[in-house]
Amino acid sequence: MGNTGAPWMSRYLSQNMLKVSGKPRTASTEALPGVATGRCRSGCRPGARLTAGATDATGLTRRRFIRLSGISAAVLSAIGLSGIVRSYLSAGPVETIPTRFVLGTPADFPPGSVTLREGIFVLRDSAGLFAVKAECSHLGCRIRWNAGEAVFDCPCHGSRYDQRGGYLSGPARKPLTPVHLSRNDAGQLVADLSRKTRASRRVREG
Repeated sequence: MGNTGAPWMSRYLSQNMLKVSGKPRTASTEALPGVATGRCRSGCRPGARLTAGATDATGLTRRRFIRLSGISAAVLSAIGLSGIVRSYLSAGPVETIPTRFVLGTPADFPPGSVTLREGIFVLRDSAGLFAVKAECSHLGCRIRWNAGEAVFDCPCHGSRYDQRGGYLSGPARKPLTPVHLSRNDAGQLVADLSRKTRASRRVREG
């Protein structure tokens, strides 16, 4: 047959063989699953494979697909961040909750009374006026005064406290938080949540 097959063989070797360190080896055939083999410009057979450097029917390479995906993610992140910044800048001033406020006059709280005002219970015993937060020391649920048993009850998990805020039972294990009370120049009773105080401290009338 002579050398009639030599040109065809040369083209075959140049397309499918690589020479590394003087030794021929087959070209990389790293494939993408589920994509057609070769440069599939029209239709592709189902289940065919496409090598890493080839393109699919739309001409989209793997590298270009990854690059476009990264750009899309960056754009979406920027849009989300701009929305957050816009919401923050357009928001009005944050309302601050006062930590010091007037409860009334001592005469508003007669002996033996338990009065709920501004989220705290104001009580008066024989020693004077005192107050505790209306929050369970367990998880902060709003407690209730049980006049029939003269105790504070937590409706969430059943913790109970005595009339002075001391722990009786339940998962709380700690007493109610005492609130600092004082009197201003006008003789009014003032609560200050920012100041710590002792549970035994009392404010006397007059």
